[in-house]
Amino acid sequence: MPANDTGSAPVEFLAFGLPLFLVVLTSSQVLIAGYLANVALDAASEGAQTLAYSDGTEQASRSRVEKVLNWLAPQSSSQVDAGRHSEAGISLALTSVRLSSPFLLWAGQPIQETASVIDENN
Repeated sequence: MPANDTGSAPVEFLAFGLPLFLVVLTSSQVLIAGYLANVALDAASEGAQTLAYSDGTEQASRSRVEKVLNWLAPQSSSQVDAGRHSEAGISLALTSVRLSSPFLLWAGQPIQETASVIDENN
C-alpha cells in the first residue's frame, strides 16, 4: 500500500529549495562585490593617473573617477579622496574610492580601493 504524499511539497521545498536559493543569493553577492571591487580599483587608478599627469588637479581626478563610476556602476554611491603624498623621497599621486551599492545585502560594508602613481609634477 503506497504512503500518502500529502504535505510533502512544503517539506521538499524547505529541504532543497531554500538551501539552493541561499547558495544562489550568496554566489550573486560575491560576484557583485568582486565586480564592484574591480570597478573601484579601475576608477581609483584612472583618478591617480589623471592627478599624476602634468597639470593634473584633485578636481580633475575626482571628475575622472566619477565619470568611470557613472559608466561602470551607475547605481552605486561613492566617496572619492585625491591627494599627493611623498614616500621615501618619491612624490606619489593617490586616489581612494569608497563604494557601496544597493545590490549588496551587506551594504553596511563598503568596498574601498586606493591607487597610487608616481607624480610627474614633482
